[in-house]
Amino acid sequence: MNKKWMMYMLLIMPWLSVFKLGKFSFKRYLPTVIFSDLVIALISELSRSLKWWKVKDPIFPKLASDVSFVFGPFTILNLWVFKLTYKRFWLYLLTNIVSGYLFAYPLTTIAEKLGVYKMVRMKRKQLFLLSVGVAMINYLYQFFIVESLRNRKS
Repeated sequence: MNKKWMMYMLLIMPWLSVFKLGKFSFKRYLPTVIFSDLVIALISELSRSLKWWKVKDPIFPKLASDVSFVFGPFTILNLWVFKLTYKRFWLYLLTNIVSGYLFAYPLTTIAEKLGVYKMVRMKRKQLFLLSVGVAMINYLYQFFIVESLRNRKS
């Protein structure tokens, strides 16, 4: 399979589940997901200079962030995790620990075998901790910024 085609599928396929998410949940968590996407894009920019990982055939080669991952599965997974776990912190944390582990270990192994990306200077444990750390930042952003602004409007 052409690697570019695989990257486009990685970008598009997760969005098919948004219709099941619901309009209210989509609107409620979208600001946090956009914030999170920006954080991941910044981490990807940092990754380029520090050579943490290398995306093999990105859709947009000039960008450090992998558009197909950041705006595909990462965005949609974030929306679903917030919809299913928000306001139940321990469930949110456990869900992100499990998904961070799956991303850092088996999914990264599969991605490397398929030639999607390759870990260079970052260890999988560090990738796992980074994933969980970003999830905690997302929760704090949703809880303190987004919800407080929403309550102020009401």
